[in-house]
Amino acid sequence: MNKFLGILLLFSTLLFSSCEKNTAESVAERFAVAYHNMDFSTAKSLATENSAKQLDLFAQMAESMPSEAKEDAKKVIITMGKGQENGDKATYYYTPSDNPVPQKINLVKVNGKWKVEWNKDKEIEDAKRAAEGQTAPVNQEAAPADSPSVDIKIGDGNME
Repeated sequence: MNKFLGILLLFSTLLFSSCEKNTAESVAERFAVAYHNMDFSTAKSLATENSAKQLDLFAQMAESMPSEAKEDAKKVIITMGKGQENGDKATYYYTPSDNPVPQKINLVKVNGKWKVEWNKDKEIEDAKRAAEGQTAPVNQEAAPADSPSVDIKIGDGNME
């Protein structure tokens, strides 16, 4: 009987230790790696339902990319930066090895699990707004003071 309990305990330990963590940081990191490595099915599994729909579009576009570009994408390494959790929301920063500009990932808890709330259109809008010197909308949270910031300059500023 003791041998049976020992085996059961060992099996339980292995089962639970092999489960992936669902911390905001681990979900952010796994999403960033999957997204930059063009593993869109994994990225979708870590994203909210609306974010997964946008990732479907990226997956379709990636299908037409040359295989060399896909292989290069698999070599991208993600370096996680600082993050901040606030209740059911979190923000983490990371830097991909193919781009020195820190990237931001927003997460929300959905049914008790962290999911990435990713909206490429919103990221593009924010970048345009920053380039025009506009501030973020009132209802948008500002980045933490100790987080990396990005200045975007388009063109050389000369009007011709």
